[in-house]
Amino acid sequence: MSATRYLEIAERLSAELAECARGTRVASEAEIARRFGVGRVAARAAVQELERRFVVRRTQGSGTFVNRRIDYVISRSVPPSWSATIAAAGATPRALVKSVRPRTSPR
Repeated sequence: MSATRYLEIAERLSAELAECARGTRVASEAEIARRFGVGRVAARAAVQELERRFVVRRTQGSGTFVNRRIDYVISRSVPPSWSATIAAAGATPRALVKSVRPRTSPR
């Protein structure tokens, strides 16, 4: 096997996944290995490469899913809004409050 075979697999998968909707489940590493006739290590490396490129996101215990990169644009004509940017990309904006500490107002 060529040392760059996983990159060839990543390129083919990336082209195929570009046609899929965000959130579509991606084949497992074992299925990718069988399909391309490579070992599981090469299939894992290909999926990891796609994750580095933000083509997929992996969720432990759930699987691998098609992802879309979201560019946060700030310009004179577009006011900065994280929520609006996320919604425009077709995702659901959400935030998690980690902690709250009451403070007194300065005089």
